[in-house]
Amino acid sequence: MKKSICILLILTMLPLAVFSAPTELGEYVINTTALNVRSEPVSTSTKVGTLYMGDTVEVLEITNGYWGRIIYNGQTAYVSLNYAVHTASKVYTMSDEGLAMLKSLEGYYQYKYWDYSQWSIGYGTACGENDYPNGITEPEASALLVKALKVYEAYLDTFLINNQIEVSQAQYDALVSFTYNLGNVWIRSEDFTLRAILRNGIVGYSEQQIRDAFGEFVSAGGEVLSGLIYRRGVEADMFIKGTKNEPVGGFDDVRSNSWFADEVLFCLEKGYMKGMSDTAFSPNSNITREQFVLILANIAGVDTDVYKNVSSGFADVPTGQWYSGAVTWAVHEGYVSGMSADKFGRGQSIQRAALARMLYNYASKNGINVEGRADLSAFGDAKEFDKAGNAWMVEPIQWAVDAGIISGMNVNGKLSVNPKGTATRAQAAVMLMKFDELLK
Repeated sequence: MKKSICILLILTMLPLAVFSAPTELGEYVINTTALNVRSEPVSTSTKVGTLYMGDTVEVLEITNGYWGRIIYNGQTAYVSLNYAVHTASKVYTMSDEGLAMLKSLEGYYQYKYWDYSQWSIGYGTACGENDYPNGITEPEASALLVKALKVYEAYLDTFLINNQIEVSQAQYDALVSFTYNLGNVWIRSEDFTLRAILRNGIVGYSEQQIRDAFGEFVSAGGEVLSGLIYRRGVEADMFIKGTKNEPVGGFDDVRSNSWFADEVLFCLEKGYMKGMSDTAFSPNSNITREQFVLILANIAGVDTDVYKNVSSGFADVPTGQWYSGAVTWAVHEGYVSGMSADKFGRGQSIQRAALARMLYNYASKNGINVEGRADLSAFGDAKEFDKAGNAWMVEPIQWAVDAGIISGMNVNGKLSVNPKGTATRAQAAVMLMKFDELLK
């Protein structure tokens, strides 16, 4: 049975490491955003400092149940080991290639954002509400991520060592990424298939069984997310096949054996898409409506600067912005409409159905045959198209499926179109390469 879990690091804000009094001395890593250092082993004693997620301390004695005695700035002090995890003897450390994969899955965010139950910044690293008021640079975000990963490596290392499990470097990298996203709940509970697979022996399971085990965790807040479906596929691929250290297009987050590598390179060479930076394509980031309209303008070869200072008629699309001309052009040509009479939906992730409709409109207005219609009844979410207000998406989706631009995806074990799901940059690249074949 599929699990529906609010993932995205909610557990890092809670005391995870200790469910009985700790007994092991040695190195511990802090697993919460900020932990007070006390003068005595009680929470009411004087605060003498603060430790942060990923900081390590040497515990010399455990007293009063769960307090660890440490040396802090040359003085004896204490920390609550309810907010720290003992680091086992390391056999593995996440590789540079694994780190690049994880970065591509998380995406880089300069400013903090609310992520279901916590504030996050950079590459999905937990932070406090008042931290980083001026944002964070990419190098700072990378350093913060590497520090935070010590926590998740500690969770995983303890599990692997205690159960005498050996994994390859690529498998370890996939499991660290999985744990960073989910927390250590999958390690602690007997309910989860991936834990059983590792304990019973990987060789006893098929590739599909392993993929299904990763795919149990694709929900957040009770909602199945296409980004998480994609993420689990990437992690399962790394776990099963390993990786090659061959970047594509100069991007650290697009590798030669990525399922989207050829399509990304194609879109780069055609000028349809660009990277989010010189070294990051951000394949797992969702495309916003204005970003996709700009891609459509690139396909058409339009000079959007001509329209840059012309009003689109939407209150949320001011003139003079990088996206202004593309939106105005697309509206003028009838390729796109707004979310309402005065709202385009700037900043909103584009839905798969809306993406299909833009391509459908572009094709039909430029002499491309759009008569093909696929039968959608075989998809697990076919009833979605019968709901009130969804009639607009039927023909574009039928055409896009018939043309091979959109294919089904696994949602809760069913092949689904997922018309209201978002589209990642990698998924868009695949769709665009298919669409380009119709333009010839």
